[in-house]
Amino acid sequence: MIGTSRETVTRLFVDFKKRQILQSKGSTVLIRNKAALKAMVTT
Repeated sequence: MIGTSRETVTRLFVDFKKRQILQSKGSTVLIRNKAALKAMVTT
């Protein structure tokens, strides 16, 4: 639906977790740093 591969999404997800932007537990995803995530989108 968004035109990306599972590998790309997995890599970005791992990167976001390393940067402490996201946190996941089971099927729950928590945005820990909304400002950092927003900055990535606008850049």
